[in-house]
Amino acid sequence: MDIAIASRFVETGRQVGVPFHRAFLSKWLRLFVGISLGTSLKDVSSGYRCIRSANIKELVETYGPKKLVETKGFEVQLELLFKLFTGGAKITEIPLILDYSKKKGKSKLRIRRAILGYFKTVLKLKRLQRISKFTKYKYRD
Repeated sequence: MDIAIASRFVETGRQVGVPFHRAFLSKWLRLFVGISLGTSLKDVSSGYRCIRSANIKELVETYGPKKLVETKGFEVQLELLFKLFTGGAKITEIPLILDYSKKKGKSKLRIRRAILGYFKTVLKLKRLQRISKFTKYKYRD
């Protein structure tokens, strides 16, 4: 495996005490990304991931340092995951129990901004997906 995602949505994984708006966003995003980009991943917004360094190096070679990450905020996770996935990375999901009562500090998530940001990111990735079907994108300086 190239990527391990700690997932709240696989068997024995779950969320405890997560505010409604955050739980809604995670489930909405999973459905939206699954339908729009054709992925069967169950947790595309989990920030708990382990990625082989060789896969990151390959992304830098493919997209270049300036186009490796073009989004901001929480959407970065989705952009990187999608680029890794389309590059052929093998992904597994392992159970995570996310206990929100253990979280310290105030959330930086702004729900409207996040929904709009994710929507724009998915549209951008959809375009990238169409382009990559016809040509293997390679960075050139």
